[in-house]
Amino acid sequence: DIEEGARLLDPCSGKGKTLSQLGAGGVTYGIELDHQRAQKSRTRLHKVIWGDALTEVRISQDSFNLLYLNPPYDTALASDGKEKRMEEQFLRKYMGNLVQEGYLLFVIPYYVLKHCAKPLSRYFRDVQVFSFPESDFGGFKQCVVIGRKQKLISKKEAQDTQEYLEKFATLLPEFFLSAAPPLKDMPEISIPAAQGPLKTFQGTKVDPLEAIPLIRKAGIMSTVLSELAPR
Repeated sequence: DIEEGARLLDPCSGKGKTLSQLGAGGVTYGIELDHQRAQKSRTRLHKVIWGDALTEVRISQDSFNLLYLNPPYDTALASDGKEKRMEEQFLRKYMGNLVQEGYLLFVIPYYVLKHCAKPLSRYFRDVQVFSFPESDFGGFKQCVVIGRKQKLISKKEAQDTQEYLEKFATLLPEFFLSAAPPLKDMPEISIPAAQGPLKTFQGTKVDPLEAIPLIRKAGIMSTVLSELAPR
């Protein structure tokens, strides 16, 4: 249930299909590394940045009401020079862009929960794990984690949530499917309208397809060519 004016962010938006369907009624923002997919995404979402979502964007903190996060399922060097799961890197980078009480929808392989359990337990309340349908589970063994961002969470509550998530990650696939509730049982959530403006949402590199029309409109090239042409 998404109120008009709610802001939704997908840092790995692909062609924009998922967020455009999920975020009907809200204002949708995406980031996409692949240039062709970014162009497709712009036909479906309100605002899209082309670039590396981990290193080439600047976004205001505490600005989005829902974060839909389906990052690459892989390991990569983190900013501290250590190999870490990309799912954890994306979570740590983007959870700060959520407003307090904002919702996270986190789509990852269930066994990666052990890598993400600590930040999830310390910054989110009412964390629940739902399994993909069995017919769609085999390829990547995905689950959906839902949580609501909170500023203050007690040590005991954080420990309980971390144990809950880490326990799921240790199960064999067939036991996880029977232990985690199915996605169809996920409760309805309400996403309120955003309060205040979004001050910053930009990439750090120039997209040629966006720059060329601006250059033509400004007449910069014609001036440069006339200055460089031999008299």
